[in-house]
Amino acid sequence: MLYPREPAEVERDRRIVHWEQMRAGGRRAFVLRTGVIKGGLPLGLATLGAAFIAEFGWRSPLVLPEHQRFAFLVALLFFCGMGWLIGARAWEQGEAQYRKLKGGDS
Repeated sequence: MLYPREPAEVERDRRIVHWEQMRAGGRRAFVLRTGVIKGGLPLGLATLGAAFIAEFGWRSPLVLPEHQRFAFLVALLFFCGMGWLIGARAWEQGEAQYRKLKGGDS
């Protein structure tokens, strides 16, 4: 390369390489990692932890009643499901941005 590249071009190439690395792992792994593990699960645990403290204070029952265990499980599954949807949407946005950036090659 005989001429210096523009910062915008360098950034564009960096973003393309980053997304190619992300998509190499596959859609399912991306959605699981980004949406569920980094999003839905922590948010669900934080929300349920706050609800648990609001109900019991800092004292903790040794065993939760059956209906609370079931509600805890349903809520956690809900948050993970929402994380999956958010991760799937992030994948679609990443793919659209990638196609847009790659389209600028020609």
